[in-house]
Amino acid sequence: MERFLPTLVWDNEVLNSWRNRTISQIEECRSCKYALLCGGGCAQQALEQTGSIYSSCCDYFEEIFLQELPILYREIEAEKQKQELSIAGGNNAL
Repeated sequence: MERFLPTLVWDNEVLNSWRNRTISQIEECRSCKYALLCGGGCAQQALEQTGSIYSSCCDYFEEIFLQELPILYREIEAEKQKQELSIAGGNNAL
């Protein structure tokens, strides 16, 4: 019985474009205050929507970030307080 496997051929130029995509190459990201957090969004979605991976695609990132940041901050602060209480409680036992 013969087996036929698909042949995978890498286009190194295209592969390197995907690997090397950074916010400095995306014009919209250069002046965006969220660029370091968002990273320009999804390259695949950018390609589908604009035809280029060098476009930003960070749909609703700012809104989500502003909504979620206070929640995350409260969770971090609560965990920090738990740890401080735990440490203080441990010191009292000595």
